[in-house]
Amino acid sequence: MDEDFKFLEHLNLITKNLLKDKPRRKDKVNADHNKNLQKKGRRRNNRRKKNMNRTKKRV
Repeated sequence: MDEDFKFLEHLNLITKNLLKDKPRRKDKVNADHNKNLQKKGRRRNNRRKKNMNRTKKRV
């Protein structure tokens, strides 16, 4: 009987490893959020550059 449980224990570890590699919805949401933050940062930086160029032209 103990031998049967030992065999099942190895299968359980294998299935846990396989399940661990699946991307979760949470990971996808985080990736999308990070992309949006990058876009927002680019927009902000471009606005700053434009404003700096405008002030240089005035002086």
